[in-house]
Amino acid sequence: MNSNNDESLLDAYMKTVVVLDTKDHYLYLGKLAKLDLHFVCLQDADVHDLNISRTPKDLYLIDAKKYGINASRKEVLVIREQIMSISKLEDILEF
Repeated sequence: MNSNNDESLLDAYMKTVVVLDTKDHYLYLGKLAKLDLHFVCLQDADVHDLNISRTPKDLYLIDAKKYGINASRKEVLVIREQIMSISKLEDILEF
């Protein structure tokens, strides 16, 4: 997520609840609020440490989709270079 054209790709995600998968063991859920060259800003966000969670990632996301996000922060900045993927929470498939 380093190119200057990323913003046009992310326009459809703005103001929606997204899931950010990162290079490390953190998963971020929240409303995509702002972008710049270095950071992605989420509002009403949950920062979830997958290393200490007893719930598998897939089940955690399905629960978040069904019941809503358990926000632990009003706003969080995520370093763009740490992001591996972004998806809308509504696009999470239930199995």
